[in-house]
Amino acid sequence: MKETRTRSIIKAVIWRVIALAVTYLVILLFTGNIETSIIIALVANLLKTILYYALERLFQRLEWGLIK
Repeated sequence: MKETRTRSIIKAVIWRVIALAVTYLVILLFTGNIETSIIIALVANLLKTILYYALERLFQRLEWGLIK
């Protein structure tokens, strides 16, 4: 079976929302600055979302690890 692009995007978005919250809270604990925490968390998570999506699509092209 193969996954649709939409499914890959939805999975990535859900995971990134969770990761965004964790990243924000950790940065906030270290800096104590709400604005800095928001900016860093948003930029980091946008980049990670793009990379996650690319990795998911790459793995869809590989047969390694699949049982036929």
